[in-house]
Amino acid sequence: MTNTTRLPDCVTEVRMGNTVLTVSGYFKRDATATAADKMAKVLEAEIRCQQRPGL
Repeated sequence: MTNTTRLPDCVTEVRMGNTVLTVSGYFKRDATATAADKMAKVLEAEIRCQQRPGL
């Protein structure tokens, strides 16, 4: 692996009053799951948690 500076894959700025928070995101280069795949897993986990009695 070379020692070069990698630019972020996404950058989001959130304004909170007089403060601006900048968040940089990096995606795994050899990933095969899409954002939609990951969100589907999150939603499936939420459904499983709601189906458990006593939670």
